[in-house]
Order: sequence, then C-alpha cells, then structure tokens
Amino acid sequence: MHSYSVKKVYEKLKGEQERVLWGKIVWNRLSIPKNRFIHWLAALGKLQTAEKLKHIGVSANDLCLLCGSYAETHQHLFFNCKFSSEFMQGIKLWLGVKARTLELHQLCRGIRRGSRTKFQKQVILAGIAAVIYYIWRVRNGCYWNHKVESISSSIKRIQADVKLRLAAVLPNNITNRDKQWFLSL
Repeated sequence: MHSYSVKKVYEKLKGEQERVLWGKIVWNRLSIPKNRFIHWLAALGKLQTAEKLKHIGVSANDLCLLCGSYAETHQHLFFNCKFSSEFMQGIKLWLGVKARTLELHQLCRGIRRGSRTKFQKQVILAGIAAVIYYIWRVRNGCYWNHKVESISSSIKRIQADVKLRLAAVLPNNITNRDKQWFLSL
C-alpha cells in the first residue's frame, strides 16, 4: 500500500513549473515586503507603465514621466531612463557595488556570483529591490501629483528604510565582519 503525501499531491496538481532565474532575488528575506511585491511585478513586466496605459486607451501619451524623452516601458523606466540610472548609481555607491552595468538581471547575477558574503549579497539585493520600488513610487507621484521627488532625498529614504528593515530582521548568525560592514553603511 502506498503512503499518502501532501507534497506529492500538491506537486501532481501543480504540474511541472518552469524555474525562474529571478525568484531568489525577488523573494529575498531581507527586502521590505512592499519592495518585493513591486520587484515581482516589474520582473514579470506587469506594472502599468505609460506605454501599457496608452495601449489600452487610458492615456494619450506614452512618454516616460520621469525624463519625458522615450516611451515608458519596463526596460526604459527601470534600466535606461536617466533618472533611474542616476538613482541606481547612488545606491550602488552607497552599497559599494563596483559593477558597471545598470541592467538589472546582469547586476543581480553579478552580485550573486561575486565574492561577498551571503549576508552582504542579500543586503545589496534588498537595496536594489528598494530602488525598483522607489522608482515606481516616484513615477506614480509624478503621474498623480505632478511632482518628481529628488534623487538625493529618495536615496536617503531608501538608506533609512533598508537599515530599518535590516535592524528588524537581522540574522543572529552573521559574522562580526558583516556586522561592521552593515554598521558602516
């Protein structure tokens, strides 16, 4: 007689699923939950950008609300927009990331493969998730309130938010070197 297993039934019902490369990056435990959610939607390409809003007839204009130069697609908004690039450079400088690329998937892959400790990698990925959230937040502020928050004030908010989140969920088993690195941020 075969034994019953909930896991086996669940896997049978679920079927075969394709493994996504960004799963561990998006669902990083040290990231703020609302940042994870927006990061997830961005990874799936499901945020309602100006291009999508124009396509469904909600908006007459598809230009990026932050730079006003190009169509606001996910690719442009998070990786190619001048505003986003400056934003990401500021966070990379704060976290000590030397990678030249601004393309999110390459940046995250480089961080995960790098020589830093697991804790440092998770902190950096939490910072990147916060950048994605704040780019979307600033973009929505521009759409609804016709105001663009400055990059420097947004970076300061990200720094405070990430530090606060890390202080709340700081793992007990981090090394003194990691603790010092975190305190130096």
